[in-house]
Amino acid sequence: MLEDRTGLVVPERRPDKLARALCVLAGDRALVEAFGRAGRRRATESYDHRRQAARLEAIYDRLIAG
Repeated sequence: MLEDRTGLVVPERRPDKLARALCVLAGDRALVEAFGRAGRRRATESYDHRRQAARLEAIYDRLIAG
């Protein structure tokens, strides 16, 4: 089980590892809250509508410039 700043990462098709990760989360409210804050921060930074619009505009500019 690896710890990402927004959650726990477990290998696919490993129910034993998933069960362990869930037990860790069930027993550590502070960790769950920290993951939640980090996830909200990541979503805000990565999916801000202004940032996405600027990226799309740059793509269109490159296509038009050809």
